[in-house]
Amino acid sequence: AIKMKKIFLVFTLCLSTAIAEQRGGSKPAAADTSAVEEATESSTEAADPAIDTESVKRGAKVYSETGCTACHGDKGLGNGAAARGLQFPPRNFVSDKFTYGDKAQDIFKTLSDGVPQRGMPGYSYLSNEQKWDLVHFIQSLQKK
Repeated sequence: AIKMKKIFLVFTLCLSTAIAEQRGGSKPAAADTSAVEEATESSTEAADPAIDTESVKRGAKVYSETGCTACHGDKGLGNGAAARGLQFPPRNFVSDKFTYGDKAQDIFKTLSDGVPQRGMPGYSYLSNEQKWDLVHFIQSLQKK
């Protein structure tokens, strides 16, 4: 029950942010925007650790727990339950090109900053390790 509540809250936040931005509104304000900006600046400069099986497994857990599945779907195909209600379709991690590039550092920056013009929120609250694990999981979904 707690996991479902958490998923619902993340889904609601993502959806409300996307709807507000599509209507020309702004994102919900953070309580301390300077702390968020500092965290984002430092987190986008982090070095990419080596990808390994454990990192991909941890990334799969972050992907699920953070609510990425709501938009991107369980297998990263961009077909999550919330995808139907969005103006811009979520990224299909298996076959689509990435908005800001498909290198690990590019994906990391996208996770940190989001893609506001397409309704994707940033996840600056995740630790650098969690974001790198998520990057590695997303890379594992891509067709080679």
